[in-house]
Amino acid sequence: MITPNPPGPQLESWQSIADYLGVSVRTAQKWEIERGLPVSRQPEARGKVSADPAALDQWREATAEKPSLWDNLRLVRTYAGIAAGALLLELCLAAGYFIHAAGPGRPARFGPLGDSVIAADERGRELWRYKFGDPIRLEDDPEEIPAARRTSFEDLDGDGKIETLYAYVSASIEEKGASLFCFSETGKLRWSFRPGRTVHTAGATFDAPFAISYFGRLPGDSRGDARILVVSNQIGGFPAQVAVLDGKGRTLGEYWHSGPLTTVETGDLDSDGSPEIILGGRSDAYQAATLVVLDSRHVQGASTEGESPKFQILGLGPGREKARLLFPRTGVDSLLEARSFVSRVVLRFGFLQLEVRERNEGMAPFRQAGVVYALDRRLRVMAVEATNEFWAQRRQQESLRKLRPRLEEADIRRLGGNVRTLVDVW
Repeated sequence: MITPNPPGPQLESWQSIADYLGVSVRTAQKWEIERGLPVSRQPEARGKVSADPAALDQWREATAEKPSLWDNLRLVRTYAGIAAGALLLELCLAAGYFIHAAGPGRPARFGPLGDSVIAADERGRELWRYKFGDPIRLEDDPEEIPAARRTSFEDLDGDGKIETLYAYVSASIEEKGASLFCFSETGKLRWSFRPGRTVHTAGATFDAPFAISYFGRLPGDSRGDARILVVSNQIGGFPAQVAVLDGKGRTLGEYWHSGPLTTVETGDLDSDGSPEIILGGRSDAYQAATLVVLDSRHVQGASTEGESPKFQILGLGPGREKARLLFPRTGVDSLLEARSFVSRVVLRFGFLQLEVRERNEGMAPFRQAGVVYALDRRLRVMAVEATNEFWAQRRQQESLRKLRPRLEEADIRRLGGNVRTLVDVW
């Protein structure tokens, strides 16, 4: 411990303060700045300082046992400045991250409003909107894409940015039909595709408008090499168009079918490494429900209708189907003079499941009689089962004595033997 000098009268200059401490004037002044030496300044005399010897002794007693780093106020101030700067930088970075995170994101929601569509991010904040100039049809139709599934978000060119595909359906659908629009991530219209065109049979001409029943990206394409499948039907019901587009909206191939195709599945059905396009609908030429399978790499031509030449679409060449099946009608179907069609197709667990419904005009879709088929990957019938709606209609007709003899489940199972193959399965 350092023994202090005996307290004396007030010290009135830097020299007297330095002499009392036994250091130079410069050191005493440095200690005031760096160690907090208790010096008083006289405001009436510039540069005049004074110090109480007793206060100096207490200061020296308190600081003599501590390392100089502890009492170096300049170093402390410098450190404090660095720490404050680092904290400010951290706060700025955090604020920047928050602003970026809180700012608009990528398109994740899309919906119609009057004659426009609005794109929003995951938080519902509007990103952009596009005006069509004609009101958008909002209600669903059994043979069109449901309103809730008219949008798809895709990276079509592999650049990490999201394109928005939207199936626009005009409220005046009977006049203007539907079109597929592609927007960039910022809302710029990249391209549009209006399905259908004028086609002919020997006795009739069919042209626009067309309604889109399905669109979607084909699976298995490499990054930046997207292909888009668009299935549409002429309003009025006869021809269907199956088109494959590239990521820029250019048509790579198209297939035409004599009858509507309203349900679609895609997948590698034959395990050859390339997805098939599996289409369900109705053949007008054969007045029967039909299943058509196309190779997604070779979509071209038109269905061949040799037994019903009046339904043959001309000038397109023969279609390149991998398979084409027809499904038999049932007693309920014949009695009600209904039109049978494949209403649903699902590829799962190594087999294909499809449902054939029998549409009677004026009957709600959920009440239409149906028969479910299970097919293996070579499209051989594995099982057949009637739906509850089918048996309800059958019992109603039996109660009115309009159907004889009574139909049993064994009769339904025998329908599988009457499935007709028009195009040989691979």
